[in-house]
Amino acid sequence: LFALHPIHTEPVSCIVGRSDLLSAAFYLSATLAYWRAEAKGCGLTALLCWLVLAVALGFCAALSKELGVTVFGLMISGEIVSALGSNKVGEREIGLKEVGKRLVAHFSGIRVALVTILLLLCPALVVKLHMSLHGATAMYKWTILENDISLLPSFLHRAMSYGHVHCLYLYKLFWPFRLCYDYGWACIS
Repeated sequence: LFALHPIHTEPVSCIVGRSDLLSAAFYLSATLAYWRAEAKGCGLTALLCWLVLAVALGFCAALSKELGVTVFGLMISGEIVSALGSNKVGEREIGLKEVGKRLVAHFSGIRVALVTILLLLCPALVVKLHMSLHGATAMYKWTILENDISLLPSFLHRAMSYGHVHCLYLYKLFWPFRLCYDYGWACIS
């Protein structure tokens, strides 16, 4: 994807982009391992092995790039969707009481321990590790030369300007002509 689409080639053309590729590879591998753990007929030992592998790969994705921690949210969402299954029983839609019963049944026994420990505590560990590495470092203070939108006086102006920039990014994603190395606000306005 990065090599074929001209708008985001930095991961394959520059050494600085290696974190994007590493995070993407670990993210996709963690997702595949999690899907394998969700396979029907998977025994408890296989479930544990696949979940541990998925969490380890998710941990590597998060260490490669901060965005990689979202794989745990994807896994938790997968657990909830798996628990709910279809929203119809026969021809009638299920109510909130039935949804609650399905969630309780899905997260009972050993599964609740595995999911809680692996999919909820590991992201907290990743965030804690990240915070301990970076400490109480202050956020970067933008200057007018780097990000003039962040220095606009009102929230409405900032929101509308960011919305405009993201629409232009979306346009360039689907129509990648007249590309530039810098898509800062001053270059595209």
